Amino acid sequence: MKKQWSLFITSVFILLLTSIQTKAQTSVGIKAGANLSDVRVQNNLLDLIGANNIFEVTPGFQGGLSLHTTLAEGIEFSSDLLYSQKGFKATAPFISEANATTTFHYVALPVMLYYEALDNISVGAGAEVAYLVEARSKALGASVDISNVWKDVDFGLNFGIKFDATENIWIEGRYNLGLTPLMNLGVETGLPIDSALKMTNRVAQVSVGYRL
Repeated sequence: MKKQWSLFITSVFILLLTSIQTKAQTSVGIKAGANLSDVRVQNNLLDLIGANNIFEVTPGFQGGLSLHTTLAEGIEFSSDLLYSQKGFKATAPFISEANATTTFHYVALPVMLYYEALDNISVGAGAEVAYLVEARSKALGASVDISNVWKDVDFGLNFGIKFDATENIWIEGRYNLGLTPLMNLGVETGLPIDSALKMTNRVAQVSVGYRL
């Protein structure tokens, strides 16, 4: 199933690339940057026991291909095919050795629509679908594959700002607001802990790109 989803996301990007290639003012580039991510937990039991502050931001990497097409003056469509690391750190009160870092390895396909609000500065919004290739938890010096605990597909909204430094180089900042509950809970028990485990991704991203 993992292989099929990765192929699907890659195929969608290739279709976007080939369908837009014949249009004017289309460019392909490469990009790379950093993620700062954690999780949002809503309507949860952790608030009642005062433990919602155990989750902390963790750094990650993102990089891949980027497609840009000018649709009209000042309006640009962009789509990326990225490897993207997301995740969070869970801290154990009074036992720092037991702190656990969970890292999600995604193949992501974000699509954005940008509007040039000022010279060389554009603001935009869009959506992102990402497929989970692997999830690992690192604690007490050991790294464990916990992919079965998390859902394969993550969907979210993106908000961004882009600065065209030169004709070929751009700098971009985005905020990814996950909408899909991350955990694969299986059967709901009806207990308060069910809602305590409804997590969603939230990620701040900064990247630099180069048009080929």
